[in-house]
Amino acid sequence: MHSVCVVELPAGWVNAQKLDAALCRSGGPQRPEVTRTLFLVHAESLVMVDAAVSLLSLVNHLAWQGQEVTLRFTDPQSGCFSYLNRLGFFDALDPRVRTTPCVSDWSAARTFAGTSDDVMEITAIRPGSRVPEVPGRLSSLIACASDIKRWPNLDQDVFTMFAELIANIHEHSESPTDGFAALQVYHRSETAWAVVSDSGLGLLETVRPALGSRYSGLGDSGLVRHLFHEGVSRHGSHRGDGLPRAAQCAIQYQAKLHLRLATCAVHLHPSRNGYVVTTCHAHLPYMAGTHISFEFHVGA
Repeated sequence: MHSVCVVELPAGWVNAQKLDAALCRSGGPQRPEVTRTLFLVHAESLVMVDAAVSLLSLVNHLAWQGQEVTLRFTDPQSGCFSYLNRLGFFDALDPRVRTTPCVSDWSAARTFAGTSDDVMEITAIRPGSRVPEVPGRLSSLIACASDIKRWPNLDQDVFTMFAELIANIHEHSESPTDGFAALQVYHRSETAWAVVSDSGLGLLETVRPALGSRYSGLGDSGLVRHLFHEGVSRHGSHRGDGLPRAAQCAIQYQAKLHLRLATCAVHLHPSRNGYVVTTCHAHLPYMAGTHISFEFHVGA
């Protein structure tokens, strides 16, 4: 039996958690019986960068799987439609994904790429094909938005952090579709959100089967915390230090860490003893890959 899944984004600000709530209401588009998925975006929806990148990864993965996917915008003149154009969402969209109304050939992201200190347009990360400028662009924008005198090593540390995360996509995700990176500064909340996303095998899915009984007692949130504290690799004890190294860089600047994994979302906040899990939402609709967001406070 074939069925249609309708994912309706709510009015107001839509972050990755609100996107997950919409997926839950729909039952999830990656159920075996679903052959068509409609994403409905209202005029009042204001999609944030973490939700935009996760949504892009999801719809592209659905199209790669052979689903018929449609993005329907009720108002093409809305701020959300314009923002996604500026962010480069439509440039990175799989051509098999239908948009209504049709997106014009003019791209604000291509026209204004690299001209803003508040945004890094969505950049594709293709497994096996390095994009060396991405970590530097992300780190320089965060440094630009912050009080660099207070954090003299910020640029270098953040570069290291994103280089590790992007290397993880190249080396471990085995994603059949592009991964993505993007950044947005939100001046009203004095935060900068940097996102690295892929649609590969998934962080826990690749690590847990290789660990044996040693970590069998850890739930998803406990294993995530361990991955970012001490590191674990399916490739042996000499590997697995990339995530702790990224976390060490981020925690110096009190950055919050948000992860969307296959069927759960884990949120970690910095503490004196490293990252601690504050919330873990389990039993979410399946989403392939690993989606990591860092939330930096960039105000005074």
